[in-house]
Amino acid sequence: MRRRAKPAKAKVEAKLPVARKSARNEGSRVHDLEERLAKALAREAEALDQQTATAEILRVISSSPTAVQPVFDAIVASAARLCDADFSAVVRFDGGLLHLVAVNNMSPAETAAYHTLFPRAPGRHFAFGRAFVDERPVHIEDIEADPDYDPRTREVLQRAAIYRTVLAVPILKNGVPIGVIGCGRHEMKPFTALQIELVKTFADQAVIAIENVRLFKELEVRNEDLTESLEQQTATSEILRVISQSPTDVRPVFDAIVRSASQLCDGLYAIVLRYDGELMHLVAQHNPRPGAADTLAQFFPRRPELESANGRAILNGTVVHIPDTTAEPGVAPEIVRAGVSAVLVVPMLLEGQAIGNISVSRGTAGRFTERQIELLRTFADQGVSSSSQ
Repeated sequence: MRRRAKPAKAKVEAKLPVARKSARNEGSRVHDLEERLAKALAREAEALDQQTATAEILRVISSSPTAVQPVFDAIVASAARLCDADFSAVVRFDGGLLHLVAVNNMSPAETAAYHTLFPRAPGRHFAFGRAFVDERPVHIEDIEADPDYDPRTREVLQRAAIYRTVLAVPILKNGVPIGVIGCGRHEMKPFTALQIELVKTFADQAVIAIENVRLFKELEVRNEDLTESLEQQTATSEILRVISQSPTDVRPVFDAIVRSASQLCDGLYAIVLRYDGELMHLVAQHNPRPGAADTLAQFFPRRPELESANGRAILNGTVVHIPDTTAEPGVAPEIVRAGVSAVLVVPMLLEGQAIGNISVSRGTAGRFTERQIELLRTFADQGVSSSSQ
């Protein structure tokens, strides 16, 4: 019998040996992940520092509505710290010149040297001036290698400390430069793009602060004007009320006039004189010094004289305004000795002729405002109205 052939055995594929992971490669990957994580954490910390700084500057802006200097001080402090700068400064443009208004992280010698360079006209021969003129950030990595940099500026600064890298960012209001924020380093080390953007943010905040102060002051002025206008309207209404209640007696009217005139013109003392064509008569006074009322009354009635403010107003029929009695020739010495430093006299005119006047004096020198002069004219008209009834 023939033997049957044995069935062929199935081929078994050879297994490749499993490659072992390199301990060196694994360690490199872990190290790379650690570095990336550290950089991410550093960026987060840096972003948090920047957010904190900008929030702090905004807080200073809100807490300093009438003063921009605290904001500039906060900006230079944050700029120096967050941009790893050896110094930072802010200049403002005023009257055609750049003025140094804030510095940070400077030694006394550096500060003194910097102040000798300002105020100065803007120009491309120094970093702050170039940023102002070009209306864009200026980043000079090495001022020693900058052919356009002013040798005198460099020499003044280098005597106090060596500076190599400078960043200057303009403060722009509606596209118009109004100042510059700058940072500098002793060594040649360029600022990063992130640091440049941060200083741009500070420049934007400076504009907010400046505009905030301007608007707040304008609001204050408007409020003061409204308050003053209301006070004046109230005073004139009060005098008209007194006139209507005293049709046959002018004394209450003049008493109301001197009281309002003194208060609304910041006066120390106020009087009303009436003129009968020959003599001036004292008819009302407000806030005289102790004993001064009787003393003053002794001088009246009297003839008007050009040498006296009251007499000049009567004879010439014009306003007499003396902001400083010590500098006015012809002022009686007893007036100065009495503590009168400024005088305003407005005549009461009836058909162009003076029938009296209203006089307000102050204990400090200084001009009366146009509004106060107009107010006294209004009171004078009311005095005339009362006298002619």
